[in-house]
Amino acid sequence: MRQILLLDDDELFSEFIRDAAELVEFSTTALDNGAAIKEQDLSQFDFVILDLTVPGTDGVQVLRYLHQQHYMGRVIIASGCERSVINSAHQLGQNYGLKMTKALSKPFPLDALLNILSEIEVTTDGQVARFLVNANDIGKPSESLLPELKSAIENNQILAYYQPRFSLDTNKLVGVESLARWTLADGQQIPPSVFIKLAEEHNLIEPLTRCMVEQIFPQMAQWSRMGLSIHVSFNYSARTLHALDFPDYLAELAARHAVLPQHVIVELTESALADDVSALMEILTRIRMKGFSLSIDDFGTGYSSVQQLQTLPFNELKIDQSFVANFASRNHARTIIESTIEMAHKLGIRVVAEGIENQEVIDYLRQVGCDEGQGYFYAKPMSSEAFQKWIKANPSCIVELNPAEKTGFTIVALDDDVEFIELMSDVLNEEFNFYSFTNTHHFLADFAKLNADIVLLDVNMPQMTGYEICQQIRENSEHDFSVIFISGADTQDQRLKAFAAGGDDFIAKPVSFGELLAKLRTIRRYQENKASLTEQEEMARNMAFQSMTEASQYGAILRFFKDSFTCKSYEKLVEMFFNLMDSLQLVACIQFRSKNSIISYRGIGQACSPMEDNLFEMLKNEGRLYHYKSRTMVNDKHVSVLVKNMPIEDEITYGRYNDLLAAIIEGLENKWVEILHDDSTDVLIKNMELILDSLSEKFTSYEKQTHEIIEMLILDVRASLHVLDLSEEQENYLISSIEKGIERVVELSDSGYDLSAEFSDVLNSFKEAYE
Repeated sequence: MRQILLLDDDELFSEFIRDAAELVEFSTTALDNGAAIKEQDLSQFDFVILDLTVPGTDGVQVLRYLHQQHYMGRVIIASGCERSVINSAHQLGQNYGLKMTKALSKPFPLDALLNILSEIEVTTDGQVARFLVNANDIGKPSESLLPELKSAIENNQILAYYQPRFSLDTNKLVGVESLARWTLADGQQIPPSVFIKLAEEHNLIEPLTRCMVEQIFPQMAQWSRMGLSIHVSFNYSARTLHALDFPDYLAELAARHAVLPQHVIVELTESALADDVSALMEILTRIRMKGFSLSIDDFGTGYSSVQQLQTLPFNELKIDQSFVANFASRNHARTIIESTIEMAHKLGIRVVAEGIENQEVIDYLRQVGCDEGQGYFYAKPMSSEAFQKWIKANPSCIVELNPAEKTGFTIVALDDDVEFIELMSDVLNEEFNFYSFTNTHHFLADFAKLNADIVLLDVNMPQMTGYEICQQIRENSEHDFSVIFISGADTQDQRLKAFAAGGDDFIAKPVSFGELLAKLRTIRRYQENKASLTEQEEMARNMAFQSMTEASQYGAILRFFKDSFTCKSYEKLVEMFFNLMDSLQLVACIQFRSKNSIISYRGIGQACSPMEDNLFEMLKNEGRLYHYKSRTMVNDKHVSVLVKNMPIEDEITYGRYNDLLAAIIEGLENKWVEILHDDSTDVLIKNMELILDSLSEKFTSYEKQTHEIIEMLILDVRASLHVLDLSEEQENYLISSIEKGIERVVELSDSGYDLSAEFSDVLNSFKEAYE
């Protein structure tokens, strides 16, 4: 079981922590004196929860002790001190290199603690990491990694990963920061905080730096050949500042790979500036003389001064993510950010913000004039191969999109699965204008200018769901487009959510690209046909959601019922229905059902989309009225109506519209059944007329032939009677003549049975149609 070490002298609070820990399967060891921590084996504890005012060794002293013991678990400050004191202690812990979680100010809710205890480490690829984070893996045991680290450096097994940097003004990619990543042969990932510290302590940091740099320059050359010209930064440890030939080494690499020096940024951590500035000036000045840029990393967490910024030739400054993450909750963080940007700009220094996690941060940084930003909200660090796929999937980050230069059908896709986007690009680019995004922020920023005909939306995007994105772009766009949702789950609930959000169709992963192409082509044909709608229909759609008085609504319905009395065909009924919907300012679809057919329309002469047909099939048995958000399905036995824009904002208006729809559906049902009955009656009458004509002809023929037979029989009998003594031959002839006459009469009577059978078939067909 995972374990917590609690340092707090409040017994009630200790009991609260024990109970909370049990909920997430932690056991708790509680100490009421800070000095007692020295008696504990810290390696067994995953969390330390610390009150700053604990007796004995206070909380600040405990933080120093944890640093000295190389504690690698997580530290939670839970204190009743002033917030500014808590923030200072939290910052001190970060400066010590401790894994500080969000600080908790007493009293705090249970959920706040449980959320922290439930967190797990994740890799840059979004998978659970197998980091060496326990104390048993650090300190002396970490020495066991030293041979493997030497081998990894010699064999280039420590790889450069790249995290994109963006201009906050243009929202375009301007560069990447290279970050070292080390994965052991068994798949175990070693945190940079572990192996970089190990390299610094054993004089391996210079070969590690060269290992990284010798990956970066060839990669920049490859990107340049692809037409990608961006800045690349790398971290430069203060421990390598004795290498006076490093500027020459960088210049030689740049020349060998035809890389422009001004595209390379050397990042120096601010803590390195605590050393003797005179020892730094030669090497940093020569780096700048060679044309490379210099950046102060993690600004605000170390010991720099304005004098050092004036003395050393820096042209970039990176604000530490601890200030960026806390700007909304801490006045001090905002003050530091804003004063730093103002000071840097006055000194001619570019400012980059690290750790951007949401749109709120971007909006704030733009407001205060920050130049560039990086963070998981934009993109995570990725390998060179993954970065190239990311570039292909996000062309809008590189160049300005100019859809006006292209003609044809435009498809825009948003999915954070880079592999899937790459496949879609290969399949769709030949037939369509295809634009792809893996980042919601970039998608929303560029969507309006793309004039999309179809939008493909992944349901499970990181910052917003696909449903929320769909609603937002529909609300903010004047351009008409279709939306197909893509999801790993195909359930009725997902499909209902998709349609409620304004979707036109739904497709589940793994996607059959043949099926996807068929859907896209169907929608393209539908949209091309839709372009031929009359001006009156266009005006009717634009009138949706305008206010209308109750009297005019009832008047429109009365006219509908009056006109329906003379309606004799379903085509006319469909036309009357959509005219009524236009009058009521409702956007609707309708479906008519009979025993032999189902017909559905979304407009006069317009068939429903596949998504709408699916909705009718799923909801036709869900009751008289079925509501979801602004959609309402109204059902009767043979007719269903789907209304897409019910006025849900006003409860009274909403109720009145429900009553109107109930009356309309009842009238439609009665009229549709009447039309079916009339059609069946017409068929019956036509068939009976045909049979009667046949019957008349057959009876006329029957009567004529019967008379002829009887007359012949009479003549034969009379002739025979004139002979008093009939011979045997004459007797046989007379009997044969009578028998043949009777057989012909019987044959004629059989025609009557045929007529009866035909009558029966017609009547049975009518009964089935009538029912």
